[in-house]
Amino acid sequence: QICVPSIVLWNTMRRMRRADLYGREVFHEALQEPIRTIVRDIYPRFRNSEHMVNLRKRMHELESLPMSSELSLSPLPDTILSKYTPAELEMGVQFTLDDMLQDKTCFKEFFRYLQSCILSENLRFIRALQIYKAHISSPDVSMRRKGMEWAWAVYKFFIAPYSAFEISVSHQARREIMRQLADPNMNTFDVIERTTMELLRVHYNNFRTKRDFANLGQVILRAHDLADKHSQSNDRMMIQSHRKMGCLGVF
Repeated sequence: QICVPSIVLWNTMRRMRRADLYGREVFHEALQEPIRTIVRDIYPRFRNSEHMVNLRKRMHELESLPMSSELSLSPLPDTILSKYTPAELEMGVQFTLDDMLQDKTCFKEFFRYLQSCILSENLRFIRALQIYKAHISSPDVSMRRKGMEWAWAVYKFFIAPYSAFEISVSHQARREIMRQLADPNMNTFDVIERTTMELLRVHYNNFRTKRDFANLGQVILRAHDLADKHSQSNDRMMIQSHRKMGCLGVF
């Protein structure tokens, strides 16, 4: 509740009953005191605050956006071998889109495919969001501060006009994100994340029809130096099996 004289409150209520007559002037009188308070008290304090210092710094950074080489994304962990056995990978696995986004080798191969489609910036964006969310959701204060820095980095590298990895963003979505950057949260980039994931899902389905996808299990085994070991294990099992059969034949 704002502080206004009773006569102003009464006049405003009277005007509200005739909104068709007063139109945009309904709250004109009630706005005068809050505006004076902002001009005389609130804005001068804000102008000298740390928030304004950070705002000036951010605006200065936007004058010269970072180059693509300045973006550093930490690699994903190797998770695929905890989900599939070497034998399953040898036979062939229908990897999911989540596999593409969570495992280091799957991500790398999907990224190579998207590069051929000139769409790899979308996968970079999703990885940057993963890092951002890990920071901003942390109970540790210093990690949340890093999350706020990451939010700004995501904007500078992917969302700002003419940024190094600019993705497709509507003007309205960009403006909404700019407003939220003052106090980013887990949902700050949700609108763009949804549209980007829809695009990646379409190209993931295309990737599934390619030979590289069919050979992905072998690529993973080679990346983990398991292909030869798994083959040698199969050879040993076959030899043991033949020996047993030979022994049975003797008897």
